[in-house]
Amino acid sequence: SIYFPLIFKPRITKNMKKLFVFFCFGLLLNVSAVCQTANLKSFWSNVSFRYHTETMSGGMRSYLFGIAKKESPKYSETLALLESISTNTKFQDRIFLNVYLQEDANKESVGLMLANMCGSFSLGNPVADYICLKLSKDTDAKLLLSTLREAKKEEQKERRVQENPINTEEKINNQEIVETEVGFPGGQGALKHFIEKNLRVPEKAASNDIHGQVIVEFLINEEGKIQNAKVISLPLGYGLEEEALRVIQLLPSFIAATKNRIAVISRKKQIFNF
Repeated sequence: SIYFPLIFKPRITKNMKKLFVFFCFGLLLNVSAVCQTANLKSFWSNVSFRYHTETMSGGMRSYLFGIAKKESPKYSETLALLESISTNTKFQDRIFLNVYLQEDANKESVGLMLANMCGSFSLGNPVADYICLKLSKDTDAKLLLSTLREAKKEEQKERRVQENPINTEEKINNQEIVETEVGFPGGQGALKHFIEKNLRVPEKAASNDIHGQVIVEFLINEEGKIQNAKVISLPLGYGLEEEALRVIQLLPSFIAATKNRIAVISRKKQIFNF
């Protein structure tokens, strides 16, 4: 047997080499697919465990609950959907799409969001790479992302029209236009004092050690009254959003913004730190 290499020398043709290369490439793809499947399985296993043991942050739990509620509005169905989070691939894809769109297809931001979800950067980042690559080629995801970006541009344009310029004077068609921003009686110090005096941390948020920011956006009409108050930040849950809205409704009338010395409707944001 020691003379085998000398006695038997197989002839390796070019076609055989090509077949060998294709075989190795196919094997590599299969290994990669198996690894990716393992990553996704571990990722969702972690997400499910953290959600149901409440080791996930309150804000992230509320975020997942919100997605589930949109899919199945009935409370019992929402809970059932969350129970199946580790195995329900349709629900998993919906969560991935929401994160992808919310973070504007930014791979680093998507990775951070997924890491917060599963509790591990080593799991979150590879999954982020996978879904960003996958959704960047998906026609429906491209259309949704494009529509969302256009909507954001329109919203920013509308806000610039309503909010800017502030405290400036212009001359258009030889007519002076004077704009002043909305004000609070007594100034910003008085507004801060009012909020600190009236804001209460809900008991269930305190007992679960929930912290974060709630951002409320609202309109102030020509009479200085608050209208259409809504939360625009990611949900924290545990009654924090409701408390922020309660305090907004307690606020006294503002001093309305003016344009050409005429009171106008304006938009304002208020941040609440819990």
